[in-house]
Amino acid sequence: MREAFDDHEYDRIAREIARLIELGDDPLDLLRLAIQWSWRRLRFGWTHAYGGMADWLVLFDANKSDESKNDVEAQLVCLLKSIGHVFYDVLREIEYPYTEDSLNFDEAGFIQAIESEDESLAVR
Repeated sequence: MREAFDDHEYDRIAREIARLIELGDDPLDLLRLAIQWSWRRLRFGWTHAYGGMADWLVLFDANKSDESKNDVEAQLVCLLKSIGHVFYDVLREIEYPYTEDSLNFDEAGFIQAIESEDESLAVR
């Protein structure tokens, strides 16, 4: 699957998703992996892909009503469009070195970090 992501091979991504569904594994694991692999490549924040993923999941759930072929195909399309969009947005992007440090949330401090354009502090 990872090789298919790197080359944005849409048809191969579809086959891998279909295989996972056929094996009875949780196909949503692929969405989780897509997020886990991609978020560090989104230096300037989320793209429409993550927002769209939520809508594709609503359609995915709407097609769980029975096991007819059309429902499974519709679910496959929902997963493919969601995963494909995420990986297209991070295609050839390098990982951004976000800080691993963290602080307890302080609204005033967060706002001040944003206002002073202190990215490292705002992320922490």
